Amino acid sequence: MNDIVNRIKLRTQTIILMLLLCFALTSCGKEEQVEKKDDTIVFSYGGENITVGEAYIYYLTVKENYEALYGDEVWTMSIATAEDAGVSVSALLREAVIDEIVRVKTLVAHAKDYDVELTDADTKILEEQAREFYNGLTDDDIGRMEISEEIIAKVMTECSMAKSVEDALLAAEPIEVSLEKARMTTFYDLYFNCYETNNSGDIIPLSEENKKKQYENAVDACGLLTTATIENDEESEIRVEDVATLYKLEMSGEYTYSPEQIKKTYGEDICQMLYSMENGEHSTVVETEYGYHVFKMIALTDEDATMSKKAQMTNDLINERLGTVIEEWRLQIDKEFKYPDSINMDAYDAIG
Repeated sequence: MNDIVNRIKLRTQTIILMLLLCFALTSCGKEEQVEKKDDTIVFSYGGENITVGEAYIYYLTVKENYEALYGDEVWTMSIATAEDAGVSVSALLREAVIDEIVRVKTLVAHAKDYDVELTDADTKILEEQAREFYNGLTDDDIGRMEISEEIIAKVMTECSMAKSVEDALLAAEPIEVSLEKARMTTFYDLYFNCYETNNSGDIIPLSEENKKKQYENAVDACGLLTTATIENDEESEIRVEDVATLYKLEMSGEYTYSPEQIKKTYGEDICQMLYSMENGEHSTVVETEYGYHVFKMIALTDEDATMSKKAQMTNDLINERLGTVIEEWRLQIDKEFKYPDSINMDAYDAIG
C-alpha cells in the first residue's frame, strides 16, 4: 500500500509537469502582493499568498488525470499508511496538491541561482496554453474559484521554471547507476518441498521416507534437465515447466531477482553457486532447510529486467536528492509551514 501512496505523489509531480509542458524559463521578480480576503487564501508560504484559484488549477489537473488512470471509484478508496490504518485517496490527494505547490514555489525561489531564463517565445507559448486551459474550464470553475488566464499562466510559468531548476540541479551532479549495481538475474527453481502445512497453517516436516523420495525425484529431475529448455522448442524433449508438472511441483517457478534478493531468499552459498553458473546450465541437487532445489540458469544478467531496475534505481536516487535539497530550501524559506496546520481548510474545502 505504501507503494501506492508513493506512486500517487510521484505521479502528481509528473502529471502537472507533462500537462503544463517544460520550457527553459527565468526567474521573474516577485509580484507585489495583493491583499486578499481570507476566504480566498488557502495558505501563505514564504510571504506569498496562494489563492483558491491557483490551488484549484493544481487540484483539478491531478484529479482529472487520476480518474482517467484509476476510474471514478478511486476517490472512495482508503489506503493504509505507516501513520494511519485507513486514509482516503481523496485526503492523500489534498495533501499531495499542497506538497506540489510548495515544491514548485521552493524551486522557483532558486531560479536565479541556476540562470533559468524566460524568452519572449516562451512567454507567447505560455499565454496560448493558458488561454486554451482557461477555455476548457466551466463557468462555475471560473466564477467560484476566481480563475483568470493570468493565474493559469502564472502556474504554468512556475511549474516550467521549477522543472528547469530541477534539471540544472541534477546536471550539476549527474546521477549514474551502473549496470552491475542494477543487475537482475533470471533462473528457474525446481523446488521439492520437504514439509507440509496442516489446516491450522502449522509447518509439518515430511517423514524420513517421504523426504528420501523427494531427494530421489530431485536427482531424477537433474537428468531430465540435461535436455530441458525454457523456450517452447519443438526439437527439445522436455521443458523445465514440464519437469515441474511431472513432479507436481506447485511452488516451483521462474524468478528474476537481484543478488541481494537471492541472498535474502536462499542464502549466501546458493547465491554464489548461481553466479558461478552459465546461461542454460543447471545445478546439482541443493538442500535448504525447507527441501531440495534444482536450479536452471536462464539469464545471469537479464537485460530487460536490469535496464528496468537501473531506471527505477536512478529515479529513486533523483527523488531522494531532490527531496533532500528541496526540504533544506523549504526550511530556509518558511520553516514554520506545515500541513495541515498552515492550511486554511475553510478555503481549501471549497475546492473539493
